[in-house]
Amino acid sequence: MGKFAQMYEVHSYPLSAKLLDALVMSYLDWGGSSKKPQIAIVDWEDVPTVSEFEILQHRFEKMGVPTLIADPRELEWDGNLSQRGQEDRSGLPRVLINDVVAKPAECSALVKAYSANAVCVANNFRCKIPHVKAFFAVLTEEQNGALFSHGERELIRKHIPWTRVVADVQTAHYGQPIELLAFIRKERETWSLAQR
Repeated sequence: MGKFAQMYEVHSYPLSAKLLDALVMSYLDWGGSSKKPQIAIVDWEDVPTVSEFEILQHRFEKMGVPTLIADPRELEWDGNLSQRGQEDRSGLPRVLINDVVAKPAECSALVKAYSANAVCVANNFRCKIPHVKAFFAVLTEEQNGALFSHGERELIRKHIPWTRVVADVQTAHYGQPIELLAFIRKERETWSLAQR
């Protein structure tokens, strides 16, 4: 970076303090009372982003907030969530919800603590729904229309793109029945395909 800065103008945008403020506000909104809660960054120990966790841990601790990095397999639940006996009263689980679902035994302590509302999970499990583009298909499928009020259906129509999970199925495109794969092939120049 030093060599790069010699050739180009470089600006630093420190975001750690803002991230910490957001986490503490999330914790206080959840009902926590400590101004400096114990934070746990939870993810698998072999993910490539571990160095980012270490940077955040160092910076948060420098700002006076105790922070630990924990693999979900290291967590224990006995009415309190802990890693080697250190009680956790907040959380920043980076572990992906898909991994939690795929490895329930390895994540059971985290899930139990979350279910008991014993820890504040900053990016809680509900955030997965809007994160997954395929969820738009649930909102825009005509067969699900009865699940929503008239106002909600109108909001969906105005703001959510028509979406389907690609499969060899019959569906409807704004009320017109279509064979999805044939429709995609025919309209391929006007549609966006996204990988899940």
